[in-house]
Amino acid sequence: MDKNSVRITSLANAGLLVQYRDVTLMVDALQNETLYYAPLPERIFDEMLRGDGMFNKVDHVLYTHGHPDHFTAAMNCSWLARHSAASLTVPKHFAADYPDFCRNAVRKCDDVWWLDLPPGGQGQKSLGDGVSLTAFRTPHMGGKRFADAVHYCFRLDLGGTGVLITADCEYDRESYGRMAAAGPADAVFINPLFLHKDEGRAILSDILKPARAFVYHMPFDGADPNGYRRMMARDVERYRANLPPTVVLQEAMRQVTIP
Repeated sequence: MDKNSVRITSLANAGLLVQYRDVTLMVDALQNETLYYAPLPERIFDEMLRGDGMFNKVDHVLYTHGHPDHFTAAMNCSWLARHSAASLTVPKHFAADYPDFCRNAVRKCDDVWWLDLPPGGQGQKSLGDGVSLTAFRTPHMGGKRFADAVHYCFRLDLGGTGVLITADCEYDRESYGRMAAAGPADAVFINPLFLHKDEGRAILSDILKPARAFVYHMPFDGADPNGYRRMMARDVERYRANLPPTVVLQEAMRQVTIP
């Protein structure tokens, strides 16, 4: 891998490990929700707790929102009990909803960005070493069902590479317009429903225009009660002519390199 490339590893569901030069970032990685998606495999969690291999040094930990398929408090507390990070980026409401986790966060990390942006707001922070983070407060997909969810998308600028992590953002053209205005995306990470819906594909082609798209937030081996794996195999082929080069991430530890 070229030293200026970005390597991203799919850990579980929407969990990602992002590596650029000597900097490692972890996003929504520690969760064990099993109903529809892929929990973090136990063997990988054990490696993370021990700090084996690529998990030896995690510099920055980011959380998009607190839903159980993105965040499990006990797992995050266990990791923080054994490790520290240069920075954490955490929705501010976690302080009330997950007090044990937040006490550990403050104890193990001097630099905690407590995200408290208004709906439609955005903020930027330098993480050093040629890396910057932009957070966007966006609605969570699902309409009224998740209208009260506090949800963030993240843009990472790593050297000259822009990576957009959209988590569960609603099909909201205004939100994606703000993300596009922050700079071109070499890669965008989207969930399967985003690619499946006409509104999502239109946002990809009309607004984001990424060099590559990666479908994450997928079930891995085993149960797939919603049929997402079949749906994505069908949709990527059906809409290929109108999509950027698209890869579906549905195996633990699948790695991609950008650019």
